[in-house]
Amino acid sequence: MKIEKLGLSTRAYNCLIENGIYTMQELMEISEKELIEFKNLGVKTLNEILVVRKKYIDFGFQKETGFIENNEIKDKYLDDFHQEFKNLKEIVLDIILKNKGLISNLQINDKIFERLQETKIFQIILDSLITENKIEKIENKYRIYLPKLEDYINSLSKNKKMIFLNRLKGKTLEEIGKSMGVTKERIRQIEKNYMKK
Repeated sequence: MKIEKLGLSTRAYNCLIENGIYTMQELMEISEKELIEFKNLGVKTLNEILVVRKKYIDFGFQKETGFIENNEIKDKYLDDFHQEFKNLKEIVLDIILKNKGLISNLQINDKIFERLQETKIFQIILDSLITENKIEKIENKYRIYLPKLEDYINSLSKNKKMIFLNRLKGKTLEEIGKSMGVTKERIRQIEKNYMKK
């Protein structure tokens, strides 16, 4: 999502553009400390940007992927999860009822694992993690998702991708900054940000 769609004041918008922030995702990835260091950014403008950023966090913006695009998938997982959570509560209640007396957390934990295998909760969680590219399934086994370098590069925003590819070509931060109309320090910040991934 481009920052011009955020409804920011002209001053806030121009300040972000001058500092190489063009998308909501880029705005989400920068720390408050880095924002404070922006040229021509006063307290009022900083507060405006932070309020807008918080609003989008509250509405479900995710740093890595942006907004969840497919609400049907999201709703399906939420519905399934809520149903399984309801089932889980009933299982816990049933375990306590069948015990006919006092039961400790440890005893409930021991019995609940057997009962959980009867539910779909584990499969729902695994399917959700696969959809979010957190894990991958290979020959009926699971592991942490390890993206290919090409996938990683393609996941970067336009500016980060340009910086990454130019750095691979041996260009300096200053050269890249000049070509993008920002300082070498801003390029260093962006580079540091995507290297965390």
